[in-house]
Amino acid sequence: MMRLYSGRRLEQLAERIGEVEPQMLREALDTLGCTFNPEYAPIVERFLEHEDPVIRSTAREASENCRAGKGL
Repeated sequence: MMRLYSGRRLEQLAERIGEVEPQMLREALDTLGCTFNPEYAPIVERFLEHEDPVIRSTAREASENCRAGKGL
């Protein structure tokens, strides 16, 4: 998924993550986490209490990566 999103498209993914199909949500969160962009931390953190434990775990890891703030 990361190859499909770069620059403005990553921003679009972040803005529209609530519209991502459930089966793609884990990968979308992982993609945002892999950017190490602190601006995405609040977005992925919305999923820290998701009903699916896999989504919660992925959101936690993505949040940690984003908060590390190293950038691409």
